[in-house]
Amino acid sequence: MRITAPVEKMTAMMTNKQYLTDHLDHSVLAECGFLLIPKMADQAFISKWYGQYKNDRFYALDRHPSRMMLCDEADGRELLEADFLKMLGRELFDGNTGCHFPQIFRKNGEYRDKVFLHNDIMYMTGSAERYSLFIALTDCHPKNGGLILYPGTHKLGLLGDAGELDNKSLPDGFPTVCPSLAPGDILLMHSAVWHESEPNLEGSERLYIEIKLNHIDDPTNQLEICGTRNAEWALPEKVDEIFVNSRIQRILRMGKQGATPD
Repeated sequence: MRITAPVEKMTAMMTNKQYLTDHLDHSVLAECGFLLIPKMADQAFISKWYGQYKNDRFYALDRHPSRMMLCDEADGRELLEADFLKMLGRELFDGNTGCHFPQIFRKNGEYRDKVFLHNDIMYMTGSAERYSLFIALTDCHPKNGGLILYPGTHKLGLLGDAGELDNKSLPDGFPTVCPSLAPGDILLMHSAVWHESEPNLEGSERLYIEIKLNHIDDPTNQLEICGTRNAEWALPEKVDEIFVNSRIQRILRMGKQGATPD
């Protein structure tokens, strides 16, 4: 059984590059699920945070070495003071925009691997209305493993499981796009958009700062960009602590016992 989707409409939008804009176009964002806005971050911002990356102000996670976190929360709060982030924040969630802690996704000569097709919602908690903001610190393009996006797939919503998606489940001829970003360009993507990336074939640095944006009152919110938080409800950072017998806990238990999960 295949997914039903408007192939011709999505193909026309990609062919006409409607996702490429100089402002936050809500109608295009709602329809295709992402926007590319060139030159949003200025050279001072790029130089500052690329320098922080080179000066080891970010650290790699053991389980995900291509994902790097800022070492100091104060640095994260400083990053979020950028004028263009405040401007974007005022355009989303009625100006009440929060986020998760900024991080870097890198791909270079050391970490060249392909990233399988997925969406981010399947790994997240809290509200399903959220966005991933990618700020290019280097040139990011097809040859160094730039993001490949499947337009409109955010409309499919929650999929009920997590893991690698099958692009053959989409209709024949369904379009994809791998936009080229220069330093300072931003990609704003609904977190339910299907996306992947090919290996880094040329070995050049491909670096994005990624910030997950949500309503400031989302139960998983960590930091504020603009607005005032009034939430009475919050989830713990480690949501596995609220389960006694979850799917992931069962898989981990079976793995320890040497069993094969269903």
